[in-house]
Amino acid sequence: MNAIVRGLETAGLVTRLARPGGCRREVALTARGRPVLERRDEIVEAIEARLVEGLEPAEVEALQAALERAGNLEEPPGGGVG
Repeated sequence: MNAIVRGLETAGLVTRLARPGGCRREVALTARGRPVLERRDEIVEAIEARLVEGLEPAEVEALQAALERAGNLEEPPGGGVG
């Protein structure tokens, strides 16, 4: 993750802000990074629309729910590590 943030920082898209009382830093978008993020959002939305094209609304909801469960890495199913 650090390498990714470093690359974004080198490109001028984000900046790291010191957090009071801690060694971790907060990452914030720069003015240069905002339009890049907005464009990325537009691209992702277009791709998502194409992926679900032709599906019924209930199928889209089921797919979204399944993807959310699959992406939930905070707590593995059953509470343990696979």
